[in-house]
Amino acid sequence: MSERTGSVVEQVGTGAAASAGGALISGIAGNDVGSAAKDSALSMDKKVELVKDHLIASLRGLPSGAEFNVILFSGGVQHLSPVMISANAASTSLVSAFVSQLREGGSTSLMSAIRAGLDSDGKELIVLTDGLPTDSSPEQILTEVRDRNSDKSRRVSTVGVGNDQAKEFLTRLATENGGRYTSYS
Repeated sequence: MSERTGSVVEQVGTGAAASAGGALISGIAGNDVGSAAKDSALSMDKKVELVKDHLIASLRGLPSGAEFNVILFSGGVQHLSPVMISANAASTSLVSAFVSQLREGGSTSLMSAIRAGLDSDGKELIVLTDGLPTDSSPEQILTEVRDRNSDKSRRVSTVGVGNDQAKEFLTRLATENGGRYTSYS
Protein backbone atom coordinates (compact mmCIF):
# COMPACT_ATOMS: atom_id res chain seq x y z
CA MET A 1 0.00 0.00 0.00
CA SER A 2 2.97 2.32 0.20
CA GLU A 3 3.11 2.69 -3.57
CA ARG A 4 1.38 5.67 -5.12
CA THR A 5 -1.48 5.09 -7.52
CA GLY A 6 -2.94 7.04 -10.41
CA SER A 7 -1.84 7.41 -13.98
CA VAL A 8 1.80 7.90 -14.86
CA VAL A 9 0.99 11.49 -15.87
CA GLU A 10 -0.59 12.16 -12.45
CA GLN A 11 2.38 10.63 -10.63
CA VAL A 12 4.92 12.60 -12.67
CA GLY A 13 2.88 15.79 -12.17
CA THR A 14 2.67 15.31 -8.41
CA GLY A 15 6.36 14.44 -8.18
CA ALA A 16 7.35 17.43 -10.33
CA ALA A 17 5.20 19.79 -8.25
CA ALA A 18 6.65 18.43 -5.02
CA SER A 19 10.20 18.74 -6.38
CA ALA A 20 9.57 22.28 -7.63
CA GLY A 21 8.06 23.33 -4.32
CA GLY A 22 10.93 21.74 -2.43
CA ALA A 23 13.48 23.47 -4.67
CA LEU A 24 11.78 26.85 -4.20
CA ILE A 25 11.74 26.44 -0.42
CA SER A 26 15.38 25.23 -0.47
CA GLY A 27 16.41 28.50 -2.14
CA ILE A 28 14.71 30.50 0.60
CA ALA A 29 15.13 28.40 3.75
CA GLY A 30 17.90 25.90 2.95
CA ASN A 31 18.17 22.38 1.57
CA ASP A 32 16.95 20.53 4.68
CA VAL A 33 13.70 22.52 4.85
CA GLY A 34 13.16 22.21 1.08
CA SER A 35 13.66 18.45 1.19
CA ALA A 36 11.20 18.18 4.10
CA ALA A 37 8.62 20.21 2.15
CA LYS A 38 8.97 17.90 -0.87
CA ASP A 39 8.63 14.79 1.32
CA SER A 40 5.59 16.28 3.06
CA ALA A 41 3.82 16.92 -0.26
CA LEU A 42 4.46 13.34 -1.42
CA SER A 43 3.40 11.99 1.99
CA MET A 44 0.03 13.80 1.78
CA ASP A 45 -0.54 12.27 -1.64
CA LYS A 46 0.25 8.81 -0.26
CA LYS A 47 -2.16 9.25 2.72
CA VAL A 48 -5.02 10.26 0.46
CA GLU A 49 -4.36 7.20 -1.69
CA LEU A 50 -4.52 4.99 1.42
CA VAL A 51 -7.87 6.51 2.42
CA LYS A 52 -9.25 6.04 -1.09
CA ASP A 53 -7.98 2.45 -1.30
CA HIS A 54 -9.59 1.57 2.05
CA LEU A 55 -12.91 3.19 1.11
CA ILE A 56 -13.03 1.46 -2.27
CA ALA A 57 -12.23 -1.92 -0.68
CA SER A 58 -14.99 -1.33 1.88
CA LEU A 59 -17.50 -0.46 -0.84
CA ARG A 60 -16.63 -3.57 -2.82
CA GLY A 61 -17.08 -5.68 0.31
CA LEU A 62 -20.66 -4.54 0.94
CA PRO A 63 -23.29 -7.24 0.55
CA SER A 64 -25.84 -6.71 -2.19
CA GLY A 65 -28.75 -4.64 -0.90
CA ALA A 66 -26.83 -3.01 1.96
CA GLU A 67 -27.43 0.73 2.12
CA PHE A 68 -24.59 3.22 2.24
CA ASN A 69 -23.62 6.79 1.56
CA VAL A 70 -20.32 8.63 1.47
CA ILE A 71 -19.87 11.93 3.28
CA LEU A 72 -16.86 13.89 2.12
CA PHE A 73 -15.29 16.43 4.44
CA SER A 74 -12.49 18.91 4.17
CA GLY A 75 -13.31 22.63 4.42
CA GLY A 76 -17.00 21.65 4.34
CA VAL A 77 -19.22 18.60 4.10
CA GLN A 78 -20.80 17.02 1.02
CA HIS A 79 -23.03 13.97 0.75
CA LEU A 80 -22.38 11.80 -2.27
CA SER A 81 -26.14 11.25 -2.49
CA PRO A 82 -29.09 12.95 -0.77
CA VAL A 83 -30.44 9.48 0.10
CA MET A 84 -28.91 6.15 1.06
CA ILE A 85 -27.56 4.14 -1.91
CA SER A 86 -28.39 0.45 -2.33
CA ALA A 87 -25.24 -1.62 -2.83
CA ASN A 88 -25.03 -3.63 -6.02
CA ALA A 89 -22.29 -4.21 -8.59
CA ALA A 90 -23.22 -1.11 -10.60
CA SER A 91 -23.57 1.33 -7.69
CA THR A 92 -20.39 0.26 -5.91
CA SER A 93 -18.43 0.40 -9.19
CA LEU A 94 -19.70 3.91 -9.94
CA VAL A 95 -18.99 5.16 -6.42
CA SER A 96 -15.56 3.50 -6.46
CA ALA A 97 -14.74 5.27 -9.73
CA PHE A 98 -15.84 8.58 -8.18
CA VAL A 99 -13.78 7.98 -5.02
CA SER A 100 -10.68 7.15 -7.07
CA GLN A 101 -10.78 10.70 -8.51
CA LEU A 102 -10.89 12.49 -5.14
CA ARG A 103 -8.02 14.80 -4.18
CA GLU A 104 -6.63 15.87 -0.81
CA GLY A 105 -8.18 18.96 0.76
CA GLY A 106 -6.91 21.36 3.36
CA SER A 107 -8.80 21.11 6.62
CA THR A 108 -10.62 18.36 8.49
CA SER A 109 -14.25 19.29 9.22
CA LEU A 110 -14.73 16.14 11.25
CA MET A 111 -17.45 17.43 13.62
CA SER A 112 -19.54 18.56 10.66
CA ALA A 113 -19.08 15.21 8.92
CA ILE A 114 -20.00 13.21 12.02
CA ARG A 115 -23.10 15.38 12.54
CA ALA A 116 -24.10 14.69 8.95
CA GLY A 117 -23.59 10.96 9.53
CA LEU A 118 -25.66 11.02 12.72
CA ASP A 119 -28.41 12.92 10.87
CA SER A 120 -28.51 10.26 8.13
CA ASP A 121 -30.43 6.99 8.13
CA GLY A 122 -27.21 5.03 8.52
CA LYS A 123 -26.86 2.68 11.47
CA GLU A 124 -23.11 2.29 11.18
CA LEU A 125 -20.72 5.18 10.63
CA ILE A 126 -17.18 4.57 9.47
CA VAL A 127 -14.97 7.63 9.83
CA LEU A 128 -11.84 7.62 7.62
CA THR A 129 -9.46 10.46 8.41
CA ASP A 130 -5.81 11.39 8.16
CA GLY A 131 -5.64 13.99 10.88
CA LEU A 132 -7.04 15.95 13.78
CA PRO A 133 -10.36 17.78 13.41
CA THR A 134 -10.04 21.47 12.55
CA ASP A 135 -13.65 22.49 13.19
CA SER A 136 -13.73 21.52 16.90
CA SER A 137 -11.71 19.74 19.54
CA PRO A 138 -11.66 15.95 19.89
CA GLU A 139 -13.34 16.31 23.31
CA GLN A 140 -16.19 18.36 21.80
CA ILE A 141 -16.77 15.65 19.21
CA LEU A 142 -16.74 12.89 21.83
CA THR A 143 -19.24 14.82 23.97
CA GLU A 144 -21.59 15.51 21.06
CA VAL A 145 -21.52 11.91 19.87
CA ARG A 146 -22.16 10.69 23.44
CA ASP A 147 -25.18 13.02 23.67
CA ARG A 148 -26.57 12.19 20.24
CA ASN A 149 -25.87 8.45 20.40
CA SER A 150 -26.68 7.84 24.06
CA ASP A 151 -28.90 4.88 23.16
CA LYS A 152 -26.00 3.36 21.15
CA SER A 153 -28.33 2.92 18.15
CA ARG A 154 -25.42 3.72 15.84
CA ARG A 155 -22.06 2.04 15.78
CA VAL A 156 -19.13 4.35 15.01
CA SER A 157 -15.91 2.80 13.72
CA THR A 158 -12.81 4.81 12.87
CA VAL A 159 -9.95 4.39 10.42
CA GLY A 160 -6.87 6.55 10.88
CA VAL A 161 -4.33 6.99 8.09
CA GLY A 162 -0.77 8.25 8.37
CA ASN A 163 1.72 8.76 11.16
CA ASP A 164 0.09 11.95 12.41
CA GLN A 165 -3.40 10.57 13.03
CA ALA A 166 -5.08 11.21 16.39
CA LYS A 167 -4.91 7.59 17.60
CA GLU A 168 -6.17 8.15 21.16
CA PHE A 169 -9.15 10.23 19.98
CA LEU A 170 -10.08 7.83 17.17
CA THR A 171 -9.80 4.86 19.54
CA ARG A 172 -12.07 6.52 22.11
CA LEU A 173 -14.63 7.56 19.48
CA ALA A 174 -14.87 3.98 18.24
CA THR A 175 -14.84 2.15 21.58
CA GLU A 176 -17.36 4.49 23.21
CA ASN A 177 -19.77 3.80 20.36
CA GLY A 178 -19.45 0.04 19.90
CA GLY A 179 -17.10 0.33 16.95
CA ARG A 180 -13.55 -0.58 16.10
CA TYR A 181 -10.48 1.55 15.46
CA THR A 182 -8.13 0.58 12.62
CA SER A 183 -4.82 2.28 11.85
CA TYR A 184 -2.91 2.48 8.57
CA SER A 185 0.47 4.20 8.60
